[in-house]
Amino acid sequence: MDLHADGQGTGGAGGDAGRARVVRSLGAAPGTQTRSRNVALHILPTAATMVGACMTVISIAKLSPPNSVRHLADRLLGFDALMFLASVLLSYASLRARRWAGRLEGCADLVFLCGMSLMAIIGIIVAFEVL
Repeated sequence: MDLHADGQGTGGAGGDAGRARVVRSLGAAPGTQTRSRNVALHILPTAATMVGACMTVISIAKLSPPNSVRHLADRLLGFDALMFLASVLLSYASLRARRWAGRLEGCADLVFLCGMSLMAIIGIIVAFEVL
């Protein structure tokens, strides 16, 4: 069994079944191709977990006394959970679609990074009660 860069094998007699996909990246010039690192395979489970984390924090925050920081954090975490859900859907679609795989994977990556950045900002707001 031959192993390739992506950790998948050909099974000995399978041809190109396990080789890494070659897709055009979002920022690359037309005609330029790069090897996909299958970022979507990492985004999908991580973003799904982050949706659960956002929902858990919202539920725990409901136990604290109401104030403006909690209200803002609830709203931002709800929006953050929607961003992670969008990232999950985009990464899943990139795994299923061959024609748009690179573009969908890039969009999933961008939405995921925005969601993580928003989560960090929410953490700072809650920890230091900035607003």
